[in-house]
Amino acid sequence: MESKPSATETPTLGPDTCFTPHPELIETDLEDELVLMEPESGKMFGLNVTGRVVWHALPEQNLGQIARALSERFGISYDEALTDTRELLEALRQAGLVTARNSDTLNNDTLNNDTLG
Repeated sequence: MESKPSATETPTLGPDTCFTPHPELIETDLEDELVLMEPESGKMFGLNVTGRVVWHALPEQNLGQIARALSERFGISYDEALTDTRELLEALRQAGLVTARNSDTLNNDTLNNDTLG
């Protein structure tokens, strides 16, 4: 008998997945850290330098594009960058700080390392 995923299981986030920050999110830059707060719940999340780069790439770039740019910028493999970026964005999604969406409307030529700057 085939088992169906439960309602609480999270679907796998693919390289084409895009993320949109919560519209009422509050950002505070503390030099070494970017702190995000969702005002309704009061949930807070601190991002290091790499997390800040990922955050500033939203929503213009999809998961795969962000991972490719991180790979180039920080000299790590694409697979490692993709795994780390996926984990971060899934944690932000679980905290209600971003929503995931399909990137059908995103032009794959929009990768711009200046955005990740």
